[in-house]
Amino acid sequence: DRAHIGGPFVGSKSAIGIQEWHHIVFEKKDNQLYLFIDGRMHDKTTIAQNVYLINAGDRGLIGASDGGTNSDDPAYKFDGMIDEVRISSIARYLTNFSPPTHPFGPDAKTVALYHFDGNTEDVSRNEYDGAIIGNVTFVESTIPRVKKLPSPTPIPRPTP
Repeated sequence: DRAHIGGPFVGSKSAIGIQEWHHIVFEKKDNQLYLFIDGRMHDKTTIAQNVYLINAGDRGLIGASDGGTNSDDPAYKFDGMIDEVRISSIARYLTNFSPPTHPFGPDAKTVALYHFDGNTEDVSRNEYDGAIIGNVTFVESTIPRVKKLPSPTPIPRPTP
């Protein structure tokens, strides 16, 4: 229920239901850090302008905190399931929104995209493939998926 980026924390001020999926977004725009849960803003805080989510040379961790010498401590690990992680070069959400109901696809602003479908492959084609640290089990996702609709049939238009 809390995220730490460059010093300040953002966190939910209300309980988040367990045993159910949630859409979580941490967004950085200029010197603002936002937390959205299921499309609703839960927190916003001011951070230093020059704070980056991942600094050059640092490892980015998903589902863990870099506890240094305590990195094997369970307190630094997320005890739950994670599916669909997207890292973008732009701020995508700054106000409340309707969470997506299907897996993300990469676009020009996608830095890394992980579906976690049995692997830690970055499907953005930027080759930021992940590495598993510790005891990780891949399970079949229970997230409802929207079936991809067929492309509409083009309607012929009369020529002028």
